[in-house]
Amino acid sequence: MNNKITSFVHTHATHLESLYEHEEEREQAVWWLLEAITNKSQAELIAHDEQITKNQIEKLHELIVMHAREKIPLQYLIGWVPFAQTRIFVEPPTLIPRPETEEWTLKLLKMLTKLGNSHISILELCTGSGCIAIALARTLPNASIDATDTSHTALALAKKNAEYNKVSNIHFIQSDVYDQLNPHNQYDLIIANPPYITPHEWQQLSPMVTKWEDKHALVAENDGVAIIQRIISNAPSFLKKNTEFIQHNIPQLWIEIGYTQGTHVQTLAEKAGFSNVHIEKDLSGKERLIHAQYYLSEE
Repeated sequence: MNNKITSFVHTHATHLESLYEHEEEREQAVWWLLEAITNKSQAELIAHDEQITKNQIEKLHELIVMHAREKIPLQYLIGWVPFAQTRIFVEPPTLIPRPETEEWTLKLLKMLTKLGNSHISILELCTGSGCIAIALARTLPNASIDATDTSHTALALAKKNAEYNKVSNIHFIQSDVYDQLNPHNQYDLIIANPPYITPHEWQQLSPMVTKWEDKHALVAENDGVAIIQRIISNAPSFLKKNTEFIQHNIPQLWIEIGYTQGTHVQTLAEKAGFSNVHIEKDLSGKERLIHAQYYLSEE
């Protein structure tokens, strides 16, 4: 549809040519900013050929300049992202939730709804903004969730997000993976979106990542698997047998991984005693997740 608002967006998108190769990407970025400024959806703006006020135009110019020149991610400029039917506030330098993470979170939620209103215990490591834990907590109000992160800043944001989304069944803990947890705690499910980018890969990333997001939340040594290895090797001590999970074929360990790490991480999981280890690909066809079951031997 060729109307004033679409022409307006097309014109302003030209200021983002240095950031986005494709015109549709540039225009989508402007639409997202405009939606945030006007508090109206793209469909609403187009349907009514919405007039943009002088103040809104000035704000849009300001945000476009910040995005183009300072490489501030759109998500930080807008201030929040949708994630699995929740609204998650984002602030630098806490990691911005990715669509790939939302994808497997939704899959996990679908599996867990098979359990009905069961009282299950969940441990999320490297919680960051809290997006995964909060999505689980909203869908599973009877679940008890412990969520850890090393960053005080990230945990403060996660608590803010939990409060906004009205969930109270999450206990946030400042901990380097398992270090500050009670060693006697056991959970039905362990999930993590840990740092898994290699130091070399970090150098190749967009300035929108390297200038603004926390390197410690993204990069790990040992070809990116150092923290994943810690999570897997210690997970058996924190998992308990759950026959419902076994009956419904629900994996008890879910870890997001880098796109070249599947085989390596699968070997680590099998050596740690996990079975039914599977590598899942995201919608782009890249290895993105490993999940596995841990069958305790019968007493």
